[in-house]
Amino acid sequence: MDNAANNTVSMKKLLDTLWQEREIKFDPIERQIPCFPHILNICVNHILHAYMNADFADVPSTWTNALGEVMPKF
Repeated sequence: MDNAANNTVSMKKLLDTLWQEREIKFDPIERQIPCFPHILNICVNHILHAYMNADFADVPSTWTNALGEVMPKF
């Protein structure tokens, strides 16, 4: 099921109900709030997938800062 499509249908139903019961009209698309936690979850999963599949073989055993000083790895 498409979450965005479900939100659109829900907002259109809310518009119908509010109009019939209170004569309140609004733009259901303009007033729709996307599911932020769902979007955040998708983004984090993409980042984690890329990180978990990255090849770290070329990472040096020590790190240096912008001044060329060796920094400990944590």
